[in-house]
Amino acid sequence: MEGKNLLWSHRAENPLPAMLVLTLITAVCIYLEMDSAVHRRAEARKTQLMLDYPDLMWKMTMLLGAGLSIRGVFFRISGEYQRQKKEDSEKKQTRRKTVRYVYEEVTSACYEMQRGVSEAQAYERFGKRCQLPEYIRLGCVLSQNVKKGAKGLADLLETEAAASLNDRRNHARKIGEQAGTKLLLPMVLMLAVVLVVLMVPAFLSF
Repeated sequence: MEGKNLLWSHRAENPLPAMLVLTLITAVCIYLEMDSAVHRRAEARKTQLMLDYPDLMWKMTMLLGAGLSIRGVFFRISGEYQRQKKEDSEKKQTRRKTVRYVYEEVTSACYEMQRGVSEAQAYERFGKRCQLPEYIRLGCVLSQNVKKGAKGLADLLETEAAASLNDRRNHARKIGEQAGTKLLLPMVLMLAVVLVVLMVPAFLSF
């Protein structure tokens, strides 16, 4: 133009700051999701342990009544659980469906006793690994039974099993209430969608 060469250029923006921000946001989101997943797994483990507690109590009560020692009860329960896991694996079922945390801890206690850990210490560790007051109390009772030879253990476990059934029903009722609360929001959203579908054509017709 007028004897001069005109040049047009576009300033390229540096994408590095935006990429750094997006990377940071992604890392935070991944961390929060992983942390939430850990808490969900821990809560699921806790719930499963609570629900399996009455079953464990009744099994121990019946086996003690059949004349087995506490050590024999643990090894019998662990053996049955291992056989069940093997059968499930042969049926190509997933590990998540077959794992029962309380029986995994019973098996760990059996392994400890086989390695030379004393019975009393193995039972106490069993209760602590379960991290619930019921199991901690059970581990202490079994440990005291080994150390002092307390009598009436079968009756004590039977009473504990009966009480744990009530706790299990209460916990199941609580879970049901929580599920109902979680379903409330989707139901409200569905109601809002239905109202919109019904009312928008009515307004448009006027």
